Amino acid sequence: MTVFLLLTSLAWADDCPSHPTPERFHDKVEAVKERVAFAEPDLISVLQDLEFVAANCVQGPILKEDLSGVLMARAAYAMLANGDPTEADIYLWRAAGLAGAKANEPLYGPDVAAALIAVLADDAHPATLDITFRWDPSVLVLDGEVHYDLGLNDIAPGWHVVQWRAEDVWLSEAVVLEPGGYAHVGDGSPTEIGSGDDEPAGDDSLMVEVRTGDRKGREKKERPGITAPPIFYVPIESSGQLVASGGYHIAQADVSDGETSFTGWMGLPEGRLRLRYGRRFRVLAEVGMGPPNTEGRAALLNRGRVMVGVAGSPSWTWQLAAGPVVGFTPGMLPMTEPTESPTFAGDLAYGAAGELSVFVKSVDFRVGGAWLSGAIEPVVSGGYTLDLDPIGVRVGAEVSALQLEQDRYVRGGLTGAVTWGF
Repeated sequence: MTVFLLLTSLAWADDCPSHPTPERFHDKVEAVKERVAFAEPDLISVLQDLEFVAANCVQGPILKEDLSGVLMARAAYAMLANGDPTEADIYLWRAAGLAGAKANEPLYGPDVAAALIAVLADDAHPATLDITFRWDPSVLVLDGEVHYDLGLNDIAPGWHVVQWRAEDVWLSEAVVLEPGGYAHVGDGSPTEIGSGDDEPAGDDSLMVEVRTGDRKGREKKERPGITAPPIFYVPIESSGQLVASGGYHIAQADVSDGETSFTGWMGLPEGRLRLRYGRRFRVLAEVGMGPPNTEGRAALLNRGRVMVGVAGSPSWTWQLAAGPVVGFTPGMLPMTEPTESPTFAGDLAYGAAGELSVFVKSVDFRVGGAWLSGAIEPVVSGGYTLDLDPIGVRVGAEVSALQLEQDRYVRGGLTGAVTWGF
């Protein structure tokens, strides 16, 4: 990864107040419109945060209507709440450059609509947006739409957002282009104008940043490839994640003390805490606690593990992790007399654990297992996560078996969890 991408991704992680998905960002834009229409006081900081997040933090292609929606909200609030026509004109002009007449929001009333129409009446000179990278990104998005033309692009003046995927990270940059102006985005060298008859035009105060002409001699680069269908693109994860979960399992024990056999059922509540840190390469730590050994019930859920993992590309659709694990393997104590419920004991056991996780949008599947001093424990689980930014709520199910030399425990249960990215 280039120095530019590294520094940009670090800044992205540090400065963003949140990292919403495009769907979550759409909800935020929709939620603020009515508040703007009623000129709710002290709303400017909310609108400023929306604009910053739109320019830097959204984890995927933003809808053009949401980009223009942010700008129209700024313009309408300037008119309806602050009585500032100058600021309103600035944001109306930027919204017009993005979406034209489609930028209008009926909620804001006829005065805002008329002001937008007046801005649209101006025939602004096109601007130039130069997009170059040292290595072409896997996906390039301009104003919410997949874009294939690297190099020089003639574009309407105004506010524009360029997003791209590189090294499995969504990065973005917003630019404001004056009529006839020029801006460069990306870590590649600016594209040279290949014709000597290209001369600066427009206001002399723009100096060398103003470039016009037919762009003769520009190099046409091949389109960057999209590496997977959109359904497999999941939002880029935060640097870390904390998952606190609870569940209830039903287990069947088929055990023997050497002379007497027992087959029975038991209920097992559980609490679990899981921590992940890192993006492509990551460390995972997990501790799970269930009830201790008691009469009629074995301790099956007490586990602690630390794993090192790697997340695959594109779009973090899988994760492979492995590492040491410590836990208890239960056994039935010898019975001196027949009883309905045997007494279980546990032995501290060490071993290794591994898992493969696959993510498709909000759904995850996990297959893993552990080897504990000779005991084998395969695990299969899955779940669905509802994003409630900045937390997520996950519901899922898990099935596993613990096979010892002569004893076997099979369990299944439902789980609920709260996830928090940081």
